[in-house]
Parts: sequence; structure tokens; C-alpha cells
Amino acid sequence: MTAHRLHPVSHRALLQAAAFAALCLPATLLATQTPAEELASLKVADGYSISLFASEADGVVKPTQIRFDGDGRLWVTTTTSYPQIRPGETPRDRIVVLEDTDHDGRADRTTVFDDQLHMPLGLELGDGGVYVGAADQLLFLKDTDGDGKADVRRVIFSGFGTGDTHQTLNSFTWGPAGELMMSQGLHAISRIETPWGNETLHQAGLWRFWPRRMRLDAFWDGAMGAHNPFGTTFDRTGQPFVFAGNGHGIAHLTQAMIRTEHFEAHPPLWNQGRKFGGADIADNSHWLPEHRGEFVAGGYLHNSVERFRLTPRGATFQVDRLPPLVESTNTAFRVVDVRFGPDGALYLCDWFNSLIGHYQTSFRHPDRDKTRGRIWRVSAKGRPALRAPALENAPLPALFDTLLSPERWNRQLAGRVLKDRPTEPVVAGLQNWVQAAPSAEARLDRIYEGIGVLASHEVPHAEFINLLSRSSNPDHRARAARITGHWASRLNDPLEVLTRLAADTQATVRLEAVVACAYVPDARAVEVASIAMENATGKPEEAPVAYAFTQCVHALKPLWKGPYTQGSLSFGNNQRRRDAFARADRSADTVDEAATRLRRIQEVALPADTQASLIESVLAAARPQDIPLLLAPRTFTIGTAYDPGAHARALLQLDTLGRNLGLKPTQDVGSALGALLSSAHPSVQAAAARLIGRWQIRSLESEVVRLLESRETPEAVRAGTIPGLALFPSPEHTARILRAASPEAPTVLKTVAAAAIAARDLGAACRLAAEVFAQKANTAAIETVMTPILRQPGAAGALAKALQTVAPHPESARALAGFLAQAGRQVPELTPVLAQALGRTAGNQTLTERLASGPARQEFLKTVQASGDARRGGTVFTRAELGCTSCHGIGAPQPGLGPDLGALGTAQTPDFILRALLEPQVEVKEGFMSWTLTLQNGEEIQGRIESTSPQEVVLLDAATRKPMRLARSEIRSQTQAGSIMPAGLVDGLSETELRDLLRYLSGLGRRD
Repeated sequence: MTAHRLHPVSHRALLQAAAFAALCLPATLLATQTPAEELASLKVADGYSISLFASEADGVVKPTQIRFDGDGRLWVTTTTSYPQIRPGETPRDRIVVLEDTDHDGRADRTTVFDDQLHMPLGLELGDGGVYVGAADQLLFLKDTDGDGKADVRRVIFSGFGTGDTHQTLNSFTWGPAGELMMSQGLHAISRIETPWGNETLHQAGLWRFWPRRMRLDAFWDGAMGAHNPFGTTFDRTGQPFVFAGNGHGIAHLTQAMIRTEHFEAHPPLWNQGRKFGGADIADNSHWLPEHRGEFVAGGYLHNSVERFRLTPRGATFQVDRLPPLVESTNTAFRVVDVRFGPDGALYLCDWFNSLIGHYQTSFRHPDRDKTRGRIWRVSAKGRPALRAPALENAPLPALFDTLLSPERWNRQLAGRVLKDRPTEPVVAGLQNWVQAAPSAEARLDRIYEGIGVLASHEVPHAEFINLLSRSSNPDHRARAARITGHWASRLNDPLEVLTRLAADTQATVRLEAVVACAYVPDARAVEVASIAMENATGKPEEAPVAYAFTQCVHALKPLWKGPYTQGSLSFGNNQRRRDAFARADRSADTVDEAATRLRRIQEVALPADTQASLIESVLAAARPQDIPLLLAPRTFTIGTAYDPGAHARALLQLDTLGRNLGLKPTQDVGSALGALLSSAHPSVQAAAARLIGRWQIRSLESEVVRLLESRETPEAVRAGTIPGLALFPSPEHTARILRAASPEAPTVLKTVAAAAIAARDLGAACRLAAEVFAQKANTAAIETVMTPILRQPGAAGALAKALQTVAPHPESARALAGFLAQAGRQVPELTPVLAQALGRTAGNQTLTERLASGPARQEFLKTVQASGDARRGGTVFTRAELGCTSCHGIGAPQPGLGPDLGALGTAQTPDFILRALLEPQVEVKEGFMSWTLTLQNGEEIQGRIESTSPQEVVLLDAATRKPMRLARSEIRSQTQAGSIMPAGLVDGLSETELRDLLRYLSGLGRRD
């Protein structure tokens, strides 16, 4: 192996700078920071070996992205200014180019291409230069004089969000049609001026850039998908997959590639709490054959390189996680990007830093490494490295033939080189190459590969689309649909092809057709897209088609709204297609059709699933004129079979809409509610009683009183009358309810009564709650009682007073403590009461108070490693009274209100974790800020805001874990509440229990 030469940069100068910076680091870190020592900590899968390709000695300092050029050189972005540049400093982040001139697997030449960048997180080669995402700019850099340095610098676009420096424009990759994919994270709000108009992307999402047309497309607006996408890759058929850096797993992007601001949460394919940086696919003959086709991704949080196999299942994919390719016990091993090189080996971009967060650790923390960085090379044992063909100056026929290569790198490079060549000879050469195919099948294969080249040159070709659309190969047909979408505004009749493909037998083809329809500037496109829903079964493998159709309907709404209102859209006179369209839109513009179908249910029979979806659509619209329809039993009848359960559930939803959105009838519904109050079905009677109170139907007030006070009324109906009666203003009703909930009354009546009168008489409600808690109350009863009580001002004191009089049962106390923790409520008044009920002694000083000082915490931390028991700590973590598992997952899909903790020990130090337990409000993880909404009636509700519109706010209620639609008119104010986790949560633990809990949490994700 030759000596490592740094040209044109001085090797000695770099080493001197690195050595000086290393002296500034704590001595405790220096012993574990040499490449050799890090290499010793890396465990690679059987059949592979790992070696150092480059390090800080080669100019690789804090690398973020890696890409290979056609000459086999590795381009690397580096940033020492992350996470925040110091005041007064000029950013000098770099792109360095590494060469292995003797092909021994070790870089031996370094060139600094540019050193005037600011936090570059995106990099891709093309168009004779390099595209770079740096802070708020998309840049294009080029070397025109051959000295290896950028001398052309052009700002393509500016205005990308910089609200968080690890979520700025990042993770570039070329798509199969010449599009450049880019990502941004949750706190990036981007507003970009383009030749086509202003483009915006609010929060996390994806960008698609068409360089020749200077067009930007935004996807996942408002963070519909992963909150920090950090790696996009395309499989052999052109399907895009996104790997998330925030724990949202892996997403299949096709169904979301529709330009719309309509928020529709896009679920991931796989989500088990892993966090990724970069992704690529093993598709070359150097790699072990049994692993070919696998996806690999940097597992920066778990100090690993992860492997996955994705298998098509209809329009979606089954994801199987495989044993890691590389794993390490070294918490500084942080792979943030991965790329297969032209030699077939996998190259790992190792950020190398024990500290990675900047929410949790100071920007200027002395342990934040600024001098190191590694590029590792993983190769298959006993298999020769590949020699990539020289394609940069290859003749066109050779380039076209390489599009069919079994080697992924060769195919991709050929496409990139063809994209950069002059258009006219490329188009003519492609035509000749296709015509020269030895068979009809080979001709289609050449069109399949070549049509992406035409797309990269923005040269539509209707004949090629038509041929692919009629192929027997579903991959060909899917690509025909996708390219039709790209060229939709430039083809004479794109709907002719899409009409055929939307009815395809293959779900993936239908999916691509629906997405393509969203780009056709014609109202009829929504009719064509609906063909894909004609035979929908609702099976999971078809879910992407339904998702895409919903987004397509909203994207095309400006085009179809007028014609639909005028009655000129027929949907082929197919009712299933019309139903799917109405379900997708779910607005007043289409709900009339759903309501009409339900009104005619006695004339035209409906399948049960269709009936249910129509009812759901009408309820979602929340229109006063539809209330009589939803009160009518016939709406819930098929033939002669009435479904009282479904009717009762709909009535309760009307009650919720009345409470949260102010929905109320505009016509007399007294007769309809009176009939329901006399129903033979208790669930319907009970729900009707609620609505009578909600809508103040005075003519039925006395009948509700009669049902409550009659001993002949079934218990379930009596319980149902209480919430409705409590809504009438008469003070006599409080006395009636309290009599019904007398000490000898069934617990269910006390439970419902306590909840119902909380807003009328908080003291009485708390006394009833104490009686309920004196027995062994289940979780459902606790939630029913406590949710309305906690919303009232002064609830803590009133409840503490009541529980001091009537002590809670230990099981009730445990469930109550868990509910309070889950709801994020700190109620110090209840601490001694609950501690006594649980057989614990509340000391004079809480744990938080005892560990308030720095020295006390440091002494405590010393005991954690020595005597903490992780097994016992895991048991503490799952205790109901702490409520940890109601918010946090451990390497699994998150419950929604707290981050996954599966890799906590690899990301945070024990002292940080202890601080988070004792002072949860100091740092709030991105994406998990909670809010307190104060309603017009004075009630307070806490949770996480899921979505907003000019009319509504959707809040994930911390107490119930259910989304609430709230009309803005019902909200008096909203304020940030910080973390859902309340302060003092661990004060009920002993020091031993806290020590065990901390040992458990600090070990999560670690392998040592």
C-alpha cells in the first residue's frame, strides 16, 4: 500500500491541525479515538471484512454525505460548524475528493474541492458538477479549469428551512427519470421562489427537483410522513423508499408523491424505533449472492449498519429486518450515510461522535468532537473487487448497453452520463438502440430502461409509453404509468393510457396510475383514478392505492369541483367508484351524495361495509342538515335488520361533535329523539338521552328525569340519562343525580355521575370519585371519572380533599397514579394520599429535591453503574403508576405522545437521562411538544396538536389517547405545555428504584 498523499493539500498541515484540536479534547476520550481502536470495536457479519478507507488524517473531518463519481473517486461533504457556527466565524465546511489510485482499498490522495460551505448535508454529482444542500441553499458547484477546485458557484434555489441544523436540506439522490430527490426535517419551513411560482414545504418532507425545467415538487407537506427523512433509495423497478433519522422507520414513498397540502398521515412500512442515516441496495456481483437485493442503512443511533429485505406484497412491501451487517460497542461509531462503490464494496460515512444531539447537549460541550471522521470499507471475503467500466467518455451504444448491466452501479452511472450528454444525439441513439433489439421482448426491456433517459432529457415519447402499457410485464406497465404522470401536461391524451392502467390486475400498476392521474390537468382525471378503486377489497396490500386515491382527489379538487357540482362527472355510472370518491373527499362538496344514498337505503340495498363508510363520511362532515338522517333508525337498517349498536355509536359521535365542534340541529328533532328515548335497545336510549341534554330539548327533559328516577329503568339506561340531564341548567338536576348515585347505588352510576357533574359541582364530583376509588376501580373507570374532573380549575385540591376523607383502594391508587402520569398532570397534593394507599412513606424531602444539586447527582450517578440492576429497573419502567409505557415504546411503534427509547443508552449519557427524569421540562424532544387548550367554558385539555385548519384543531388528548376535533370558536387560548411527562413523576420511587431505572434506561440499545 502506498503512503497516503494529500494533494494539493499539505498532509503535514492537516495532521498538525488535527493534533492541536485533539489536545483540546478531554483526555478520557482520546484513548478511544484512533481509527485502529475504533476498528477493533467493529463486528462485521460473517463473510465480510471491514477496513479503513479514509480518516481525519486524509482530511475527512465530520463527514456527512458520500458519493462516487464516474472515475471511482469518493466525494465527501464535511462540516465542523455543526451544530452551530460560533458568532463572528465564517463557515469553512468542505467537499473533499478521495482517490484510491493503486486500488488497494485505502484512499491515498485527497483534494479539497470547496471549502466555503455552511453545514452541507446534501450531495449529488451530475450535470458536469455537483449539487450541494448547504443550510438554506441548493448550490451547484463546478470545476471548469481542471484544477480539482470549484470555480463556478451558482445558487439554484434559496429559502430552505434552517430551523434545526440536522434537518436542513439533505440526503440527495438521483431518481430513475433524472429527478433529484432531497429531504428536510421537522423544523424546516421552506419557501422557495422558482420560475414556476413559489413552492412551500412546511416541516418534514421530500423535494423532487427537475433540473432541466427548474421545477420543484414538494411531498409530505406538514410532516405527513417521517419527521426527519434522511435517505432515499430506488429499487430495481424504480420504487422509492425513505429511511428516517428520527425513529419513524422505513416508508414506501410512491403513494405520497402527489402535490397536495391535504394532510393525510402516511404510515411507514416498518417502524421499530431504529434511526437511520442514508440507504443503498446491495445489487452487485461482488456482494455475497445470498445477500443480493438487500437494503442497507446506517444505524447511527444504534452504532450499527442495518440490513433489510423488502418483498413486494400487492402495492406494498413486507419488511424483514436481518442481523446487522456491522455493529459496535463504541458509541462514537455513527454511520450517517452508506454507498456501494464501483468496486462492489460498501462505504460507510462515520460521523464519529459520542455526542450527536444538540437539544440535549450544549452546542459548545467540550466532548463534542470536531476533529475526527472515518470512511470504512466493507467487502466480501474471497470475492474480487469489481472493475467498473470507463463510461464518462464511452460511446453512446456502450452506454445504452450498460443500462441493462446486472451491476447496479454501472446502470446508475450510465444513466447519469446519458443524462449529461447533449439531448439530440442521445434521443437519436436511443431510438436506434431500441430498434436494434433482437426480439420484441428485448425491445420492451430496452424501452423500459431507456424511457428514463428520455425523461431526464424532458423528451416525451407517447409511443414508448403505449408499448410499455400493453406489455405482459407488470413492471413495464407500472413504469408506463409513472412516466405518463411525469409527462402528463405534454402528452396529447394521457388519460387514454391511464384508463387502461387504472384497471390493471396488479395493485402496483393501479397505484402508479392513480399517482399519475394527480398530474393530469383535466377534471376527468379523478374519474379515471377512481377506476382503481372499483374492485378494492380493503386488504392491507391495497392500502397504498387507497391512500394515493385520497390524495389524488384532493390534489385535483380545483379542477373537478365545478364540473362535479354541475353534474358533468359520471364516474362511469359506477356506484363503487362514486362511493370511493365521496369517502376520499369527505367534505361538504361530496357528502350530499353519501347522504342521498343513505336516505334511499330502503329502496336501494347497500352492502354493510358501504353503509358504514357512508355513515362515517356523513358524520365526518358534521353538518346540521344531516342530523335527522343520523337519528333515523332506517339509516342503520339493511333489509329488516336494524343495528342498534352502530346507531348508538353514531349518536355518541354526534354528542362528541356537539361538545367539541358546536354541532346542533337547525330543525326540530324532538320527535326523533323522543322515539329513540323509547327504544327497546338500552344503548340507543342512553345515547339519545345525552343528545337531549346536549341540544337542550326541553320537551323531553321531564322524560329523561322519569327514566333516571324510575326503579324499573334498566341500569344501563339510568346511567345513560345522567350525562344528558347534567347538561340542563336546572340546579335540581344535580340533586337528582346525587340521589341516583347514593352510597348504596351501583358503582357504574357513581362513576358516570362523578364525570357528569364535574363542571357543575366539582366538590361533589370529587366526593363521588373518592367513593368509586375506594373500591377496586379498573382503568376504564378511572379514565371516565378523571378526564372531566382534571379539566376543571381547582381539581387537584378538591380531589385531594376528598381522598383524604375516603382512602383509595391500593389498586385504584396505582391506576390513578398511572393515569395522572399518562395525562401529564403534576398533582403534588395527591402525592401523600397515593403514597399512603400504596404502602409507601412520603418523606420530608422528595427525590427531586434530594438530587437537586450537582454534587448530589454526581454522587448518585457513581452508584448507578456499581449497584444499579437493569432487570429490576425494567420492572420499575413498566409500573402502571409511572405510566411510562403509555407514552414510550422500546424499539417498537410509538404510542404517540413520547419518543421511542430503544436506543436511549447509545444516544444519551446517564447524567442527561437522570436530568430528564428529574426535570422533564428542561429539554423537550423534537416533535413531542404538548399544548394546553383552554376552552370557552374554562375547561383545560392537554395533549399534542396533530393537525390544524382555519376552522379546527385536532388534539391528541393526553388523558384519553384519542384525537379530539375542536372548533377554533370553542378554544379561548392555547399555550405550550412542554413535555407531557410531569415533574415529580419519580418522587414516589426509592433511591434504589431510581438507580435501577436509570441503569435500565442508560443500557437501552447498548451492546456492551
